[in-house]
Amino acid sequence: MPNRKISLLESEDLGKIISHLHEVGASDDYGHQEQI
Repeated sequence: MPNRKISLLESEDLGKIISHLHEVGASDDYGHQEQI
């Protein structure tokens, strides 16, 4: 997924995306931004 810009409206899916990004280690930005 080249589209790494996520709108606030997709906050529900954001959690799933963050989990996926953490598995691939593609985007550490969201990981630090949404640390639960």
